[in-house]
Amino acid sequence: TIFPYYKANRKKTRVASGFDWNAIFTCLDKVREELKEFFPYKTLRVEHAEADDIIATLVKMSQTMTNQSSFFDESEKVLILSGDKDYVQLQKYPNVTQYSPIKKRFLKSDNPELTLKEHIIRGDPGDGIPNFLSGDDVFVTGKKQSPIYNKKVEEWLKIEDISKIFNSTQLSRFHRNRQLIDLSLIPKEIEDGVITEFSKPINGKRSGLLKYFMNHRLKLLTDSVGEF
Repeated sequence: TIFPYYKANRKKTRVASGFDWNAIFTCLDKVREELKEFFPYKTLRVEHAEADDIIATLVKMSQTMTNQSSFFDESEKVLILSGDKDYVQLQKYPNVTQYSPIKKRFLKSDNPELTLKEHIIRGDPGDGIPNFLSGDDVFVTGKKQSPIYNKKVEEWLKIEDISKIFNSTQLSRFHRNRQLIDLSLIPKEIEDGVITEFSKPINGKRSGLLKYFMNHRLKLLTDSVGEF
């Protein structure tokens, strides 16, 4: 809504892939709905929200709502199971750790807030977000980004008031990137939607898993049903 070029190249890649993405998304929707119906786990889908928004909202809930709701215990620990660097900023909260299942190691930052600032400066090409020196459309038009040098980044990270060193265009692009990357800026209506969905009871029961696996001939899952 606020940045039309967000992940725009993914759409182009889908078209070029030759796969039937309508069929793929239909299948994924069915899997998600069956997880919600049959499995004893919270399964959330929120309009206009990405996984980042949902996870960040739940992390914040674990910090600020401990004494006001029954969602989390006071000593609740949060493990984010993902290699996505977008989540590193959430390590500013004391109860949060992140594990990358692909790299098979924990991802840690000594200074999550500086990590976030550098992420905003450099942008995120994977999401179609240019660095803060470059225009909105560089990835969709094939233009090159303006170069950013490591020494400069090191200097910028030491300066608290960036308005003293960046011109108005650079500041505007910095704030563009912050709006897209900083998980403390999730719109309230999306956070409210996450909390509403998380408040709903779980539908599935562990006792029904064996029947579900057998009905769908899921042999590997049937053999390991005790792990669920």
